[in-house]
Amino acid sequence: MAPCTRSEGIYECVKGVLCADGGSPEDVSLCPYGALFWKGDSLVKCDLCVDYGYPRCVLKGEGKVRIELSQEELSSVGEMVGWLVYGDAPFPIDFLPILPWEARLVDRVLTIYEKTKGEFSFEEILEELSEELDIPPFTRERVLTILEITTSPLGPLNFIKGDDVEEVVVVGLKRPVLVYLRGEGWKETNLYIWTEEYFFNLVNRAGEALGRRISISSPRLNAVLPDGSRIHAAVPPLSNVHSLTVRRFSKKPLTPSHLIENGTFTPEEMAFLWLAMERDKNVLIAGNTGSGKTTTLNAIFGFVSPRERVIAVEEVPEVRIPHPHFVRMIPRAGVTFKELIRDTLRMRPDRVIVGEIRRDEEAEAFVETILAGQGKGSYATIHGRSVEEVKSRLLSMGIRPNDLDSVDLVVVQRRWSRGGKVYRKMVEMGSFSGGIRETLDMDDEEVSRRVKFLLSHPIYDLEEFARVYGDGGL
Repeated sequence: MAPCTRSEGIYECVKGVLCADGGSPEDVSLCPYGALFWKGDSLVKCDLCVDYGYPRCVLKGEGKVRIELSQEELSSVGEMVGWLVYGDAPFPIDFLPILPWEARLVDRVLTIYEKTKGEFSFEEILEELSEELDIPPFTRERVLTILEITTSPLGPLNFIKGDDVEEVVVVGLKRPVLVYLRGEGWKETNLYIWTEEYFFNLVNRAGEALGRRISISSPRLNAVLPDGSRIHAAVPPLSNVHSLTVRRFSKKPLTPSHLIENGTFTPEEMAFLWLAMERDKNVLIAGNTGSGKTTTLNAIFGFVSPRERVIAVEEVPEVRIPHPHFVRMIPRAGVTFKELIRDTLRMRPDRVIVGEIRRDEEAEAFVETILAGQGKGSYATIHGRSVEEVKSRLLSMGIRPNDLDSVDLVVVQRRWSRGGKVYRKMVEMGSFSGGIRETLDMDDEEVSRRVKFLLSHPIYDLEEFARVYGDGGL
């Protein structure tokens, strides 16, 4: 039953609808929607009165209730606040729908805040309004929460969290926000971005730290958020709808144990990669979009000792490894990618990560780090569906055929969907110059020992994995 039924004054007056009569003053806090009021000597459930725009609190199975709002009410809330959460969805947002009277308060507070140019805080404005409108304390708290969400970077999109969430996208106004879940694909949420004004504010708050803005005259924005998430936004006339894509990265990178468990690699294949890292081979990871290239790159650094110094040069920061001696450099302020790569020569690295190869400059930088012979190995990712295709791409980027032999190992992954599920699998492992065994100079016994160790010591924290496997393991 609904939590408010703990009061003796709450009962089911009509099938599926709760009413109030009796109870005590303290019971007003039992309604999760702030719809109970104490009047005279009993509770009054004003949300049954449509004329005042309150919700209809309807039972929805055991322990759950929902608020029913008309389309007119929903549109009113959306116009005033800029966003709303309402209804059911395959990926529901756990937030109570904003009520029309809450939206009016939010709109009024924001109007006063803008007129006074931030002279008073939301709390101070609400306190002043509370004396004028006799707003109950629980309502003030709820409205303050809505205000904080509305004006925060990425606003209500921050509701969408979880290690399985890879992408959050807005595909037009007044349409459900979508999420891409690892292993499951796209799901609709019950969150809506409602107005163009709020969409622009949302995107511009996200790009504010980088001094970037989106507008009708500048209809595109790319930015990286402080937590490493990437955003891309586009608006008409550049796109047919208001589009926002947020690429999220898991706070806890996957380990090789995860990749074995989810079927991306077999234990034998992961043992090959362990040997490649242990024997200081240069590794290039290829695959189609979303195949998990960077995830694998992060994971195999669990085979690298935490005592080693790792330098990464990336156009877009994606590498997340646990090594305390990890330094990331990003081309900015006129400093080129190639200049940063050359800087690594003076930084005494054990290993160098070039990030993703998209352009000739990055391909040349990757090969340059290998030919310079610095450290124990160089690493990068690239788009490609086979070893041969990767070879063709690198040659088209100006890499000389002889220099390709310096790449010891190429790992190719593939992403595909089937039956509503998304799969990622390593489909090819080889080199440009010979077979894997020749490249790694290993025998079946070594592989077998590592397979047994991987299966008997599964670890799901990358830092711990690096301590165990990176420091020798066997």
